[in-house]
Amino acid sequence: MAKSNSKYQSTPDEQLMLLVASKDSKAFEELYDRYNRQMYTYFHRMLWKDKEKAHDFTQELFTKLIHKPELFNAERNFKTWLYSIAHNMCKNEYAKHEVRQHAHSEIKYTQEQSHDGQTSRQMDKNAFYTELEVALAELDEVKRTTFELRFKQEM
Repeated sequence: MAKSNSKYQSTPDEQLMLLVASKDSKAFEELYDRYNRQMYTYFHRMLWKDKEKAHDFTQELFTKLIHKPELFNAERNFKTWLYSIAHNMCKNEYAKHEVRQHAHSEIKYTQEQSHDGQTSRQMDKNAFYTELEVALAELDEVKRTTFELRFKQEM
């Protein structure tokens, strides 16, 4: 963002947030300049050191401030409030991550089971044909030919 406006440099965070609620973009810029790096670092540390995720979450956090500034209670400490929002965003991401991990495990398990099932069926099929060949070899010529014409050649 642009260099901080001297008018806002000495303004407390809580007052800036009230100005943001009244659509003062310079007040938002000052808050962004004050907290952007801190929040990025927080998200980076909390979200598996994923730089892209940290960047996205930082942007989302400040977008929330722009769209819902009225949620801030001026009687509370702004920094504490900001970190509590960030903390809740991380908790939500942990829950989503756990669901994704569980779903991924389920899919992987299902694929492994499916693969094992195919292997078992193939082995059963191979055993069946081996036994069939042994049984056919024991039949006389007419019965074996009749069987092969009927079931192998579908005549």
